[in-house]
Amino acid sequence: MTFAHLPARAPASNDPVVDWLLDTDPSIRWQVMRDLTDTSAEVVAAERSRVASEGWGARLLDQQRPDGQWGDGVATPFWWSNMYTLAFLRDLQAFGATSAVTDARRRAEGYLLERRLLGRLSTGDIIDLLWTQFAFPPLWHYDVLRALDYLRAAGVQPDGQVQEAVAIVLERRQGDGRWLLDVRHRDTLHEELAGAVGEPNRWVTLRARRLLDWYARRD
Repeated sequence: MTFAHLPARAPASNDPVVDWLLDTDPSIRWQVMRDLTDTSAEVVAAERSRVASEGWGARLLDQQRPDGQWGDGVATPFWWSNMYTLAFLRDLQAFGATSAVTDARRRAEGYLLERRLLGRLSTGDIIDLLWTQFAFPPLWHYDVLRALDYLRAAGVQPDGQVQEAVAIVLERRQGDGRWLLDVRHRDTLHEELAGAVGEPNRWVTLRARRLLDWYARRD
């Protein structure tokens, strides 16, 4: 199906806030069209298809290296730059918009999965034991719970490459079936909402249970 004949934007609304939201990047605009206007599904789909070729989505895709990674591995470790960029693309709801986005996503996810989410490719050794400790909110930090929760939310089918990371999550489950808040990262705001370190934590437990259900439903 071609959308060349369709308008690139929704017609102006009677709501100045909606009009303001429409006057932005395609990654936001198509969601505004879908959720806050009566724009037809065809026009919404046409706008969504622009995410990979214009604006923020295109910028992220252009910055991906030929080997499928983002960043330089020095100023920002590949683990974090790949994870963060994938999460950002997901937040833009760019996944599935075009084959270019899908290819970029799969290459970056492949980098993480090939290393079982936490190990060196050369030796298999765990790179950083802090990645096995769970925080909420994780802020900009990487850990296996966060990586697994991303894969679950992104609709990735779990397989043997995540088995070790899932085993770590299971090992950290307490005898009463709950998980603790292992660490609170520096600069965490609203600490009272995150809970006390070393105590059972609802946020961590929710994320762990959710991803274990995802893993249990694997083919």
